[in-house]
Amino acid sequence: MIVTIAGAGNMARGIGTRTLAGGHSLRLYDRTRAKADDLATALSQDVSGADVASVDEGAVADADIVVLAVPYPAGRDVAAAWSGALAGKVVVDISNPVDFSTFDSLVVSPAPRLPSRSPPPCPGPTW
Repeated sequence: MIVTIAGAGNMARGIGTRTLAGGHSLRLYDRTRAKADDLATALSQDVSGADVASVDEGAVADADIVVLAVPYPAGRDVAAAWSGALAGKVVVDISNPVDFSTFDSLVVSPAPRLPSRSPPPCPGPTW
């Protein structure tokens, strides 16, 4: 399986390490190519026999899974730019819409909560 991660920060390193430990191929993209190159080099040294490389954004077409490991709202921009290549793929967006100036709130309204419902009681034995 080929996993492509957009972003080359701490989360990309953690997810990339687990991807490689699971025996999967890893492709790293960052808008600053040198960051993706550096992370690919570090991960290839950390995980013996790792299939890891930095790539251009066009390489997302070969991915089975794409992880958006970029700050909010950049994930939306990346998803929009790659929309054609992402069709039919598993896309995981790990961004959090926190207010980076204070780190104490979200920059979007939370989704409304649905009413809580208890599951129906289980029927008794039928013997």
